[in-house]
Amino acid sequence: MGKTPSLFAVIGRSEEGSSHLNVMMERGVYASASRGPVILKGHFQVSEMAGWVRHALSEPGRTAVADLGQCGASVTAERLYREGGLRVVCESPETLPRTRVTLTDSVTGRHWEGLMGGSRSFVTYPTLTWLSPVNRSEAYFQLSSRTPNGPGEQWLIPQSTLEHFRLEAETQRVVGTRVVGYELKGIDLSRYVARDRR
Repeated sequence: MGKTPSLFAVIGRSEEGSSHLNVMMERGVYASASRGPVILKGHFQVSEMAGWVRHALSEPGRTAVADLGQCGASVTAERLYREGGLRVVCESPETLPRTRVTLTDSVTGRHWEGLMGGSRSFVTYPTLTWLSPVNRSEAYFQLSSRTPNGPGEQWLIPQSTLEHFRLEAETQRVVGTRVVGYELKGIDLSRYVARDRR
């Protein structure tokens, strides 16, 4: 049997709010499809999200937080190639909503944001089991023993911040979903080729 041609499409949204459709395909597929106008048809899921709800996380130890179950923060140990960090974990028997965590230096007002589940490491073995009674997610903030002011170091947090900080979580739940079909006719693919800028 021959190999099935590869074609992948994804709908995205820019920071300015405009939507776009990215279509990636093998050269052979493009060579054939770019000879004339084509019809692009597909489906995508639209999710309606509720507004963000803010929760305080700064109490010491594990704290019961609405929407998030039991949450807690701990400082991780230094490793061979990097310093420790602040790990925020939430566990709940319910499905955890989309959550962003904000760490604020209460003296300077400077803040850092992280997404729950955004720092998960890739592993080749299962990280969840069907027998687990809880859903677990975490955010991680990297600490630094020096004052990080260089380019590309905005994500590093001075360790001194842990002497005066505030943690907050904002949750956003899906309140509705719908599958929507689209059909774009008469598309000349050669007009929309992304050129390699290297």
